Amino acid sequence: MLCKFIVSGKSSFPLDMLRVDMCFPFNKTDAEKIELSALDPYKQNEKFVEITLATVVDNETQGLSTGWWKDYGWEVLSKEYVE
Repeated sequence: MLCKFIVSGKSSFPLDMLRVDMCFPFNKTDAEKIELSALDPYKQNEKFVEITLATVVDNETQGLSTGWWKDYGWEVLSKEYVE
């Protein structure tokens, strides 16, 4: 099962979260947003950036590391499960 979720933040994208939540950009546009954000780790975006990610889960009870996202200044806005 695929868990598709959206994160939002103004700071540099926390690349380590890809490892923590074992997730990946949902599409090419999301990968480009991550790349642009990661190019300058000290850059603060003027607006919040939303990036869609996905991870493979066994069931809907598997959670995301929402607390870790918040520690990096990012927030999980939504998630949906796709068979």
